Amino acid sequence: MNFQPFMAKNMMSEPTRIVVEFDAPWIDDEYHLFRYELSINNPGSFTGKSVAYEALSYAPHGRWRRVLERKEGKRIFAVKEFGLRPRDSKLEPPRPNCSMIATLAKFNVPLAIRIWQDLANVQSNVFGHVMFAPDIDGLLVHYRDYPEILERLNKELRRIDVGIREMRIETTKTGMQAYFEHEGFAATILLHEESAGTRHFIQIFPSLNYVLETGQIALIDEFDCFLHPELMREIFSWFWSLERNPKNAQLIITSHNTSLMDELEKEELFFTEKRKNGATELFGAQDIKGLRREPKMQKKYLSGALGALPRIG
Repeated sequence: MNFQPFMAKNMMSEPTRIVVEFDAPWIDDEYHLFRYELSINNPGSFTGKSVAYEALSYAPHGRWRRVLERKEGKRIFAVKEFGLRPRDSKLEPPRPNCSMIATLAKFNVPLAIRIWQDLANVQSNVFGHVMFAPDIDGLLVHYRDYPEILERLNKELRRIDVGIREMRIETTKTGMQAYFEHEGFAATILLHEESAGTRHFIQIFPSLNYVLETGQIALIDEFDCFLHPELMREIFSWFWSLERNPKNAQLIITSHNTSLMDELEKEELFFTEKRKNGATELFGAQDIKGLRREPKMQKKYLSGALGALPRIG
């Protein structure tokens, strides 16, 4: 189990509990609110972790109903939609450091496979969870193997007016190479000669394209890294567009660019604030008492009225 507990001295041996709520069409092909709960025992070291509790519930009529529940040392409870009998051997407790959903997916249980695939298809650059291409060679191979995605990239590069006519991929004696043709340039430009913003956009584009096509989730840390604010607004518009995003894909990002606050509704905006003990608190703008829909959210934040403003010095 690739997981680290909170590193505070008085917390490293305490259980870690994770609760996530989200919409998914896993039951009857209709979207319902689901809740996934996971509690992990931490022995105070990086090894020996085990699952103490795991549960998946949903609320078809506003009341929570268990879909799957696992308690330490007891048999697994699963609803009929899994297609398993109460005494099915697949419901025996799995290895203590394994997820029950992942275990049932390995046993080819259809509902578990669907849940596992949806979770596995989340696109992210967070540590321990890589996107399509974890390195530059993998990125170029992906564009070579999927020329339709390369063409979409080129269309976007031309449309956002960065002076690039085309990126093409060639196999050379030293490996894969990307060449860029620019308006007004007599020679091609290599990938490492492009700006950091262009390289970053080229790296994240396959994942953005994938989630827009499939209705999945893109979770990108430091999304604003090297990107111009206008390009970030352009990418936001892809997810807001019914034409570009017919399957309701979702983009979740972290950013230090406060100007983006004025582009978002308060239900779309969340803040993080670090406490003195090193823990980080996450809260939504919609949870701030008395906060209305503000056209100038950035100004209000920078004044300190919303909290989560770092104090330097």
